[in-house]
Amino acid sequence: MLNLNHPDFTTVRRVSETINSLLGPNMAKAVDATSIRVRAPRDPSQRVSFLSVLENLEVQPAQEVAKVIINSRTGTIIIGQNVRVSPVAITHGGMTVAINENIDVNQPDPLSQGETVITPVPVLKWMKAADICSSSRRVRRCRTLLSL
Repeated sequence: MLNLNHPDFTTVRRVSETINSLLGPNMAKAVDATSIRVRAPRDPSQRVSFLSVLENLEVQPAQEVAKVIINSRTGTIIIGQNVRVSPVAITHGGMTVAINENIDVNQPDPLSQGETVITPVPVLKWMKAADICSSSRRVRRCRTLLSL
């Protein structure tokens, strides 16, 4: 029985398919998100070689699920690496957080025959509502816009 460190149905399926394609059909069977049942040789002298083959298989693990965890009691927010955030502005109480994306264009030197490269650059801004509204004559309207 083989067990994954991080349970994932896609990775278990890929490992069992790779074992079956290399060693023959029905040599490995996915049991659940963590376990793979593998038919090992009965001869103890062949088991070391068999396990050596298994541990050197190359399998592309599945991409982790995008996760956002919010603790409402402490106000803590944890964002996983696969989370993508579109341009947005969020206001809570007296604070505003704005996420935007600028485009950075890098051009090669003249006559260098290089290529222009366009790179998105994320921009994160945060500010207190008083900082935004302090220069406005219509403070009430500004606060209303921020609370949307």
